[in-house]
Amino acid sequence: MKSVLVVDDEKIIRRLIIIRLERYGFATDAAENGRQAVAKSGERLYALIIIDVYMPEMNGIDAVAAIRLRDLSSQRKRVTIIANSSDDSMSSKMLEAGADEFIQKTKLFEKIDEIVVDWPYWRTSGRQAAASQRQSGDH
Repeated sequence: MKSVLVVDDEKIIRRLIIIRLERYGFATDAAENGRQAVAKSGERLYALIIIDVYMPEMNGIDAVAAIRLRDLSSQRKRVTIIANSSDDSMSSKMLEAGADEFIQKTKLFEKIDEIVVDWPYWRTSGRQAAASQRQSGDH
């Protein structure tokens, strides 16, 4: 089962993203700041990390950079990272830090289905889960 780390300092946002992902059968973990994200991603290899930009203790930019540096130096498999924020000006900074994609936070929830179904890293399992959800009527 593919696992996703959801990182956001807003508990309700984390919970809504997790509910959506779990509908598709993904295992999920949560972190409320960048420091926790770096620690958790060092303990477990995630297929995807969805991370906010603005958080206490360590922001998303620094967390993404730390994850990329650690993964490069340890030769771990590269995790896919999708950054999100309500501030579009952070897009280039997150991409420069190593995020694979940037999504405007207000569009994140409508993009979850698309991300799960179409993200190349798990194209087969994501499509199977999405098809299963549609057939059961829980979409």
